[in-house]
Amino acid sequence: MKITLSDNSEVEVREISTGDIFDAMDVSKKLEIVAGNPVYVMDHMLFERNLTLRSIACVDGDKDKANLIWLRSLKPEDYEALVNHNEAMDAATAAEVGARGRDSAASE
Repeated sequence: MKITLSDNSEVEVREISTGDIFDAMDVSKKLEIVAGNPVYVMDHMLFERNLTLRSIACVDGDKDKANLIWLRSLKPEDYEALVNHNEAMDAATAAEVGARGRDSAASE
């Protein structure tokens, strides 16, 4: 699927895989000291940014253009369109999995 941004650039997005989620989680962890003990804490904003980047196949046909610098340069409405696309894809996947579960339970 392609999303056209406000500057008319075309972003081709793809479905996120479980590996993408794991990778985004790994790079979004911060080591913090809590009650004198080291604890890894996930930065949810950084996770969302990394997951959004992993959902981008290419920008105007360039597979290397999408990076954090490019993402930070987007207008808020363009970034929101990319995030909303990911959320819609997640919801559709969850609905499909739920429907399969209901179909499976009904056939037993």
